[in-house]
Amino acid sequence: MSRTRNAPRPARPKPKTKRYKGTKTLFRELSDCRIYVVDGTTMRREVDDNFIMGSNAKANAEYIPDGEIWIEQMLTPAERFFIALHETVEFRHMEKGAKYDQAHQLASKMEQGLRKKWKDFPFLSDDWPVSPDLPAFFPKR
Repeated sequence: MSRTRNAPRPARPKPKTKRYKGTKTLFRELSDCRIYVVDGTTMRREVDDNFIMGSNAKANAEYIPDGEIWIEQMLTPAERFFIALHETVEFRHMEKGAKYDQAHQLASKMEQGLRKKWKDFPFLSDDWPVSPDLPAFFPKR
């Protein structure tokens, strides 16, 4: 019996892309991407049961449109700020060619540093207003 070692494998059908059908509210618009607040419960139930706090188009291109970052609506306003910042940094690193694990590690390190530095600032209280005119802490390309 002869077997060809380099025979191409049969193509696998692409998995069906699940679409988020919940609400999407603009949180912040950057020069090359938009950050939206989404219903995390709907996301986990209908699209991705691993969606926790946020994600971006570079990490989850199968359901997040190009140039978008999504964060969980159930987060406090202060948490939204940190998660949006984390996802922006991760997005930027992946845009430059970094793999997810490396980009996530760099974003987490930056996020943890800011959390320690800013833990006593008054704007991090739960009643901090969600506003599109947040300070320009979001890193540029």
